[in-house]
Amino acid sequence: MTPMQRQYHEMKQEVGEAILLFRLGDFYEMFYDDAIESSKLLGLTLTARGKGSDNEMPMCGMPYHASEKYINALSQAGKKVAICDQVSDPTLPGIVKREIVQIITPGTILSGQIQDEKSSNYICAVSEKNNVFGLASMDVSTGEFRACFLPRFEDLMNELSKISPSEIILNKKSLIIQDCETVSQHISFWFSLPNPEEFVKKFFSLPNLSLFYLENEPEVVSAAAMLIDYVNDTQKGKTNHITSITKYNITDTLPIDMMTLRNLEVFQTMHEGKKDGSLLSVIDKTQSAAGGRMLKQILLNPLQNLEKIKERLNQVKKYKTKNSERNILQALLSEIYDIERILSKISSGRANPKDILALNESFKKIPEIQKLSHNILSS
Repeated sequence: MTPMQRQYHEMKQEVGEAILLFRLGDFYEMFYDDAIESSKLLGLTLTARGKGSDNEMPMCGMPYHASEKYINALSQAGKKVAICDQVSDPTLPGIVKREIVQIITPGTILSGQIQDEKSSNYICAVSEKNNVFGLASMDVSTGEFRACFLPRFEDLMNELSKISPSEIILNKKSLIIQDCETVSQHISFWFSLPNPEEFVKKFFSLPNLSLFYLENEPEVVSAAAMLIDYVNDTQKGKTNHITSITKYNITDTLPIDMMTLRNLEVFQTMHEGKKDGSLLSVIDKTQSAAGGRMLKQILLNPLQNLEKIKERLNQVKKYKTKNSERNILQALLSEIYDIERILSKISSGRANPKDILALNESFKKIPEIQKLSHNILSS
């Protein structure tokens, strides 16, 4: 084999089942079974490198600058995609040094590949022991990280159904693999860490976990550690945007199972499964991606504390009565880009000049938005 072929096989061995995108100049190339499968999924022309020789390699490729849509298509098909980039100067003599810089899975896709900007893309990890469960969920594109304790199997399945994760992480010895397959099409396996509390403390540089209210939550910490480790491995350490864990209790909000959400057509119609005609499609007048995601969370987790309900209704009433201010506020919000996801891209070193300009334009609007909101709510 040539030095390049040996390098390819080493990278492929590292990523296992993932489809390997191997950078050659201005193209990402795929070889062997990856090329055969991807050519069918993506409609790419299947060719061969070294055709007619003993080292013939079936191959197909895509331009580097247009790779995002192809990666998105592979992710939507449920495939894991490993990105192998050139990390040394290609003009220097000798073979170019290459490294795996990211592994994209259905639950860790890039922000630019999420089809509905008002939807979160969650990946979950479940830890189980003595019929109690810890659940951790994360939207890698925003850095949102939440975790909870679930005392019953029914509670776990209801919570997973509400979150609707793109991918679920389990231990290979898990007893609930088949159950989780009814919630998500993509189940990945990872090992449980021997000392999850120390791992989480080290990741966040904390002396203890009291800041996250996780001091006496071993199952929750175990799930959180498993999820952090998996995401850190697939993102190759580019996880600076993950800065905290929000612990929540399922008793804080009104419990709603998936059957109720389906029958009430909260997010999609019952018969056709479409967003158009659902409750969300009727009431979603949000002007920003973050606002759309927040509205979904509000519908999924209705308040049951009377004082909090009254507080929310009072705020809505104030916004409703201030027509001119509200209209100005809506216009300003419509010009706000997805700050959460842009900040995540910057923290993980994947932002481009367009992202920085969008963030700058968004920040310019914030003082006026804050001032208007303050005037409305203080009236």
